[in-house]
Amino acid sequence: MEAVNVSNQAKISVGQSLGRSFERMQDKIRERAYHLFAKRSPDAGDAESDWLHAQAEILAPVHLELSEHKNHIVVSCDLTGFQPEEIEIEVAGDTLKILGSHRESRSQGDGDGAQSESRSKFFFHAVQLPCAVNADKASAELQKNDHLKVKLPKKVVRAIRSVDS
Repeated sequence: MEAVNVSNQAKISVGQSLGRSFERMQDKIRERAYHLFAKRSPDAGDAESDWLHAQAEILAPVHLELSEHKNHIVVSCDLTGFQPEEIEIEVAGDTLKILGSHRESRSQGDGDGAQSESRSKFFFHAVQLPCAVNADKASAELQKNDHLKVKLPKKVVRAIRSVDS
């Protein structure tokens, strides 16, 4: 399905659009884990440790808070250093996925002695939601204090009344 721009800040996408982004992130982790494996002696570790170490190096820790209210669910987190266009949000079934990708480049000096430095910061979270939500009416906003707030309206389940004759 197509991404829906909700508010002028972050975007909510519905469907499977984060699949490719997540695969690219896993490729980065896989490549780093391989480099860690190649540098260590065979007796000094295992593939799972290499993967977890690479993941810790590449992914920035982000603490999510989920709160359930009468008519909606709110998920919030601090995303210092990220811009709205660097954040992708997806609601697929009963899962909320949030992915961020930030790249910084700096150049120092001028002429032949110039040096450039590039750093990347990524995060990914998948949260199982406590109930069904109406993703089409979801909203997301990256506030001025770098606090992301995602509001997900609960789906209204209408009871079917049976009429006894």
